[in-house]
Amino acid sequence: GVDSTDVWAWPAPAADGRLLLTRTWGVSRQLNPVGGALELATVARPDLARILRSFPYLAPDGQVHQGISSPGWLGDSEAVYIGDRIDYPRACSSCPPDTLVTGLGLVRLDLNNPGQLAVVPGTGEISSVTPFGPTTVLMTTRGSSVVTQLSLNGGTTIPIHDFAPGGIARDVESA
Repeated sequence: GVDSTDVWAWPAPAADGRLLLTRTWGVSRQLNPVGGALELATVARPDLARILRSFPYLAPDGQVHQGISSPGWLGDSEAVYIGDRIDYPRACSSCPPDTLVTGLGLVRLDLNNPGQLAVVPGTGEISSVTPFGPTTVLMTTRGSSVVTQLSLNGGTTIPIHDFAPGGIARDVESA
């Protein structure tokens, strides 16, 4: 409507036609959204979605996740995403605000029981993630030049590629 803003983002289609995506909503001309959700829909009907997780919410590790980004599928019944903090800093008092999204942790979500989620230990500086099998992800961390493979069952990390010197790895994707 004229008085509101709705944004759908981060689509993650599954091979069977299901679709994970985020939706945020707010009031027109208001800086920050009123709320949002991680939703489950289908590629054919993304407008008919079921809310899996609303945000903001208090995560099991005690941090408030104000947003959700980079959802992805771990098999048929589990997903991962980044729980985010969102700030709106201004360079000066008369400058327009910017939007600064900071990954607070990698979250595992049981799609059969969306109330059950877990923040993966050691992922507090996460900047991007993509599933790399049913129990493994590729991820990057804030300011790092390394793409890391993380085993979700044991917490083992393996550096996959280092873009150093002077590089920062961002927006990891698996093929």
